[in-house]
Parts: sequence; C-alpha cells; structure tokens
Amino acid sequence: MSSTSKGSAHEKRAKEILEAQGKLVHKTVHSSLFKTQWGWRRTAANDIFGGFDLLAISENEFPLLVQVTEDTMSSGSSGNRKTKIDGLVTFKPLGIRLQIWAWHGGRRDQFFRVYERGPHGWHKIHDIGRKGIRRRYL
Repeated sequence: MSSTSKGSAHEKRAKEILEAQGKLVHKTVHSSLFKTQWGWRRTAANDIFGGFDLLAISENEFPLLVQVTEDTMSSGSSGNRKTKIDGLVTFKPLGIRLQIWAWHGGRRDQFFRVYERGPHGWHKIHDIGRKGIRRRYL
C-alpha cells in the first residue's frame, strides 16, 4: 500500500469518527491523476491553509482544523507536523481549534492520538478509536 493510499485511508477514518460525533466535515482531495513513465501519479493534495486535511464544523462549537498523519516510533511524524503547522500559523486563530490526529495502528490496537494546540504549545488531548474516546489526558 502506497503512502498516499495509507494517508487517504487514515483521513477517511478520521472523517468517519468526526461525522459520527455529529460534525459536518470537509476533506481535501487530490486535484488530478496523471500517467508518467513510472506509472500513475497524483498531484499534491489541496490542503486547507497548506497544512490541514479536514475541516469540521458543528453547532455550538468552534470550527476544527485537523492534520491527519501516521505516527510511527521511527519517523516521529506528529512532531514534524507540529513544526509544520507552527510555521504556517504563527498566531492563535480566534475561535478555531487546531489538532493533529496521529494514527497508531497495530493488529489489535488501532486508534488516533489527538494533539491540540493551546496557548502554551501542543498537548495530548485523548486517544480515540472506532468506539469513541479510549483515554483522556487532561
């Protein structure tokens, strides 16, 4: 499975979880598919503000921007995403929540670890799986 298709699968899982919570969710899409001498390729995704994959809104809650990533012990990708978002959004947007959903997938234990940017940096909020929130950190 390619990294693009893995990323799309993780984004789809995150979208389904947010929709199950009653949110209206917009997911970014790849703009086009083209053939090269090495095979079929996709252009880069049209990220929201250059760094977010999902936008979720619901009644009586602030809008939520989500970056979805696969978090592996060797790559430390959630740390890379935090740095990327901090470079893109150098201020705290009023009324918009910024989150990173890092996918932790094993054979039996599969969940997203959710980080949220607060006034003093990034904090783990909770782990969420298909059956809902598994563990809260705050």
